Order: sequence, then structure tokens, then C-alpha cells
Amino acid sequence: GTIELAIAFGEIHWPDFFEFEGCVFRGSGPDNDFMRAYAHNTHSLHNDRESVESLHNHLHIWDSFSLASTVPVTRDQCLYMARLLREMWEAKLQREYPDRLFRVVVNEEGPAAEEGDYQITFSQQHQAD
Repeated sequence: GTIELAIAFGEIHWPDFFEFEGCVFRGSGPDNDFMRAYAHNTHSLHNDRESVESLHNHLHIWDSFSLASTVPVTRDQCLYMARLLREMWEAKLQREYPDRLFRVVVNEEGPAAEEGDYQITFSQQHQAD
């Protein structure tokens, strides 16, 4: 592997988080693309902050790892990585935001999972406004 690949995987396994309008998102901070997507999704999801966080924070496991692999990636490998990422993201979120409650979810069932499209996402458990 290369240092660039190691850094890229580090950003997936132990991501940076930032706060915006009471929400927590993966990434280094809001840029123009984020701001446009946030405005659109906040409107289309009727200001449901948990849904907005979940949508913005999702990651397709297959897409993230199959492109870097020189051999085919299996569904079992994707599910293993999704579960491992869930534990890592839970630990990092708890470390950075100890007073907040988060749900880190892997879609282990349903049509997407049956196709091998495992996804991971997270959102806070927000107080009612």
C-alpha cells in the first residue's frame, strides 16, 4: 500500500466530524457543496435533523473498498467492514461528543443489504424542538 491509501482509509475508519446548526457530520467542515446539499435536504426532509444527519453521514461500504482492491470484494467482507466501522465511529463520536447520544447503524437487512450494498450512517438522538 501507499501512504495516500493509508490516509484515505484512516479518514474512513476514524473520520473527522464537525458541528453545524446543532447537527454532527462527517468531514472537515462545511464547504459550498455541503451547504447546498444541507439546504436542499433540510427542506425536503421537513427539518428532521436526525434524517438530515443520517443522509449526509451515510457511506456505501462496497464503493469505499471495492475500488481499492485488486481482488473481488465479497458481501461477507463488506459486512465485516461495516460492523468494524460501526464500532470505530461509535467510539470516536463518544470521545468527541460525550454528552450526546448517537445511533450508528449498519443496514444488515433489507433490499440493499440483500444486494450487498451495505451502508453505515449515524445520527444524533435530538431533543424535540
